[in-house]
Amino acid sequence: MSEQVADPYECEIGARVRDVNLEGHADNVELLRILDEARTRFFRFAPLVSPDGVPFTGVLAAAPGHVTELVVAHRVEYVSEVPLDPTRPYVVAVRVTRLGSSSLDVGLELRLSGDAEPAVLGETTVVLLDPGTGKPWAMDDDLRTLLSAYSGPPVPLRGR
Repeated sequence: MSEQVADPYECEIGARVRDVNLEGHADNVELLRILDEARTRFFRFAPLVSPDGVPFTGVLAAAPGHVTELVVAHRVEYVSEVPLDPTRPYVVAVRVTRLGSSSLDVGLELRLSGDAEPAVLGETTVVLLDPGTGKPWAMDDDLRTLLSAYSGPPVPLRGR
């Protein structure tokens, strides 16, 4: 039986003129900022449906209100040059590529347009944290089921 791959969460993030570096293309730090913004939008605004059929937005809405996410790692690869075009937003696809007990990996692909090949690939590892205790919060089965709506294979980073 093959694993079903869900459609990723996609969002558009506008390019900013100040994102350009001295070489005339989008700066690598700014590209990481764009990937991180897409991840944040996923956690706060991805459309989901509860087990009883009620639509809501944002992965963290399915966790207790006090739970937050803590980034523990980023890995980014620049596949091709990303020219700056402040009139055209970047398209970022986000998917869940691994679920642990209290952590997950989020795969990210930045494209210059929706049908283009990825220009930037990224993966972020996040731990769900209970700030009251300072300890990781173990995901429940309901949250795992909801996250599977955006599950997919890891992004094709080199060295895997």
